[in-house]
Amino acid sequence: VATPDLDGPRTGLMAVPFQPTPAKMQVVLAAVAEHPWWFNTPASPEERAVAAATLLADPFNRVWEVWRGGKFVGLLILWRIQPGVDAVFHFIFFDQNLIGKRALILGFLGHLFADPDLGLRRVSMEIPTFKLALLSFARRKLGFTFEGEAEVRKLVVQHGLRVKDPYRANHKE
Repeated sequence: VATPDLDGPRTGLMAVPFQPTPAKMQVVLAAVAEHPWWFNTPASPEERAVAAATLLADPFNRVWEVWRGGKFVGLLILWRIQPGVDAVFHFIFFDQNLIGKRALILGFLGHLFADPDLGLRRVSMEIPTFKLALLSFARRKLGFTFEGEAEVRKLVVQHGLRVKDPYRANHKE
């Protein structure tokens, strides 16, 4: 099932289930070889290519390819799926630009939560601490929080303390 961008004509992005072809795999493997920071452990270009190919080929993972017009521009990946509970979400855009991709990602996340086969209660992301721009995007634009962050806010409020919290100022709960 295709998941069109909520902005439709403005960005022209669309996600469809990944159908690997030699040409697409060449694009993906070349991108991971060039971007070591997409991985959380040091690895050679060859090791990164093997890790990416393994992730994409794993039948327990779900992968969607992102297109803009006739151009293959990225991947949306769901892995470590525990139906009825949680899954880990990751995205890769070959242009390394997140501008104009927020609506697609939010629409995709909504699609994941609505999927009765998955029955997800939570979607997690793992972001290296040195990737500050990506961390900021996930928190400010996509609404992700740190593990336990909401519970800490509730505890602070229950005990009558007031703290200035810029995250709460930008998001309605």
